[in-house]
Amino acid sequence: MKAVIEFLNNLEQEKIIKGYALAGGTALLFYTEPVTTYDVDIFISYPVGPKGLIDLRPLYRAAEEKGYKAKDEHIMIGKIPIQLFPVDSGLELESVEEALEKEYEGSKIKVLSPEYLIANMLNTNRSKDKERILKMLDDEVAIDNNKLDRILIKYNLKNKWEKIIDKTK
Repeated sequence: MKAVIEFLNNLEQEKIIKGYALAGGTALLFYTEPVTTYDVDIFISYPVGPKGLIDLRPLYRAAEEKGYKAKDEHIMIGKIPIQLFPVDSGLELESVEEALEKEYEGSKIKVLSPEYLIANMLNTNRSKDKERILKMLDDEVAIDNNKLDRILIKYNLKNKWEKIIDKTK
């Protein structure tokens, strides 16, 4: 994982990406007990080209220069498959911009806050994400309810949240 963090921080320092945030099941490590996940999901704020297109070649070139290979939709860092999700607007971009800086084995990494993690899991609407939200609630993860409410209203996710909350009663 340390190599993943180093890779991300280097991409940002070299201005290949504008910013990043650890998302998905791996982000939960910072708030609750680990969950089973196949890969490491990372939202990246990535420069958009003049015609509104995203050119991922510099990203893959940087990975290759560091000895990391692409495999399907992943970049393999050691035995860890990472999946990079370019974001340029909406909830995902705001999630990156509002990411929290955390520490992992002495290295700094940006991670989605619990509120944005919940909103993104609601947005994907997958059953495993709903279970992860319930786990966060069951484990009493510290959540700023006012912040969460603002995000859910802004991105029209309040109804999905209320259905989850109903399951906890």
